[in-house]
Amino acid sequence: MRVFGILQTVTRWAKAQENVRGLALVGSHARNAARPDSDIDLVVLAQDTKIYRDAAWLTAIEWSAAGVHPVKWSHEEYGVLWSLRVWFEPECEVEFGFAPLSWAEVSPVDKGTQRVIADGCRILYDPDGLMKRLTTAVAGL
Repeated sequence: MRVFGILQTVTRWAKAQENVRGLALVGSHARNAARPDSDIDLVVLAQDTKIYRDAAWLTAIEWSAAGVHPVKWSHEEYGVLWSLRVWFEPECEVEFGFAPLSWAEVSPVDKGTQRVIADGCRILYDPDGLMKRLTTAVAGL
């Protein structure tokens, strides 16, 4: 899988989006337990998550630097966090979980948020320190 290139490409995209206030790799890749067929799980903290429901942002990203291109995608709902699961060619899968800033609240930490962060989290972009504050709070629970 082209994990490093995908993470670089997505991080570059996130940094260019004023609306994005945090990006983290979560799950098996974040805890260095990924198998060759594991998907890449990302959490995107955004001021307005609705603008990403239209996949135009996805197709506007220059994926060639990562050696992949999106071929299909689907939406999944998880409460306050929703995701866009994307299948790329060559074969790999990325789940973009879009969450409002309230998802990262620490007083108290939401139980679902706690599970996601405790299961492995590597911060990729955090201009306001929201993800760092959240990971610190979860580590203290």
